[in-house]
Parts: sequence; C-alpha cells; structure tokens
Amino acid sequence: RVLFRSVETDNLGEVIEKLAIIHIRMWMLEDAIQAAKTDQEIAELKRKCDICFKVKRPKYVEAVNVMINNSILKYFNYMIDFINVRIKI
Repeated sequence: RVLFRSVETDNLGEVIEKLAIIHIRMWMLEDAIQAAKTDQEIAELKRKCDICFKVKRPKYVEAVNVMINNSILKYFNYMIDFINVRIKI
C-alpha cells in the first residue's frame, strides 16, 4: 500500500473508484439540498458538499496525478536504460 497525502491505496483503479464515489455522494447531497426544507438543513448539506469537494476530492485527484506521473517516469527511465544497454552492445 502507498500513501499519497492521506490517501492510502494499492492501485490506480482503487483511487478512481473512490473518486467516483465522492462524485456520486456530491450529486446525492446536491439533490438533498434541493429537497431540504429548513435553512439549517441546507447549511449542513452544503457543509458536507464542501468537505467532499474541497477536502476529499483534491486528495484523490492528486493521488491519481502522482500515480500516473510515476508510471510515466518509471516507463521513461526503463526505456532510457534499455536504450543505453543497446547502444553499449
């Protein structure tokens, strides 16, 4: 397991799945805001939506970016090593 800014994960698919769950939760919260009857209820739902969008989502987006960048760099370094070995032969 790898830790990316408090996102513990085994793989990219897991991070994307969690990101999708956060988006679905946000949609559900937005629907609940439309159905809310009191200002207090609306405020609580908006606070939860803000936590999803401003706190949780950026962590998962950053984890996706880091994992993809690391994969690209790893592949690039592998190709450089492969080329260097081939040139020396």
